[in-house]
Amino acid sequence: MKNYILFPLLALLLLACKPYPQTIESIQKEVSGELPIVEKQELPVQTYEVRLTVPDSGWSLEISDVLLTDNEIAVIAKLTKAKGMSMQVISEVVDAVTFQTRKKKIQVYVLGKTWNWVNSENYKFVDNVSGIKGESILISRVKPSSPGGAKKQASGTLL
Repeated sequence: MKNYILFPLLALLLLACKPYPQTIESIQKEVSGELPIVEKQELPVQTYEVRLTVPDSGWSLEISDVLLTDNEIAVIAKLTKAKGMSMQVISEVVDAVTFQTRKKKIQVYVLGKTWNWVNSENYKFVDNVSGIKGESILISRVKPSSPGGAKKQASGTLL
């Protein structure tokens, strides 16, 4: 007797359900307009400046790449020594870029250091960056702030 009551209820329940769409077009038509529209969140724009003390005025510094790794934002800077003579006075080189990414710890890696004295800057001086794996971030060059004008942080300057 119980089965006689359950069968008609089951049949009514099955009739109330929509048939499953059979084609991709019908699926797209079915879900179009039903999906919530999620606004793209803008990532903050960060301006980052690298300052480095060098042994003479013949050195230049260029931020060549910014990589987003699992643990940090890796700023890759390259030192270059000009050919010929230069003033033998301890100098400061600087470069600055802007980029968009979520905020993370920033670590500066410097290529091209050839002098033996220890720099006071909290950068990692490396021979190559092959061990740094990450996604390259689009950077834009900006004019660095005036000497001593930016607030110093543990690794470079975040303006």
